[in-house]
Amino acid sequence: MVQRVELLYKLYKCGLSNINSATIIKLSNFITSRTRQLVKLMNFRVKIQFFAMFREIAGRKELIQDIRSETTLGEILDTLARKYGKDFEETVDKKTGQVDINTLVMINGQNVRDTKMKLKDNDLIIITVPVGGG
Repeated sequence: MVQRVELLYKLYKCGLSNINSATIIKLSNFITSRTRQLVKLMNFRVKIQFFAMFREIAGRKELIQDIRSETTLGEILDTLARKYGKDFEETVDKKTGQVDINTLVMINGQNVRDTKMKLKDNDLIIITVPVGGG
């Protein structure tokens, strides 16, 4: 509500004093929807760190990947599987569509199995194997 009042005031200062509140609401909704569309078009970056056998296969310790704002973890894992093949193809369980139990994937320090999770700008993805002990 405060934003609409501020918008009305700014329009009034621009000489558009005959705009009613219904028009302000329409303008506000239009601006909000356009902002959402612009965010969808923005490119984000994520950092992917590889450990254990994944580091050996990739031949590197980390990768900076440009992504769209709607990119999921599954899309990143698919991209890595196409790029590196081998064990990267087995990071997702084909039956469940979740991260395989023989792979540890963490996003910003949290263990993640859901491949439909949407990534955000500057997320840190770690891919390794679970460590066991006894």
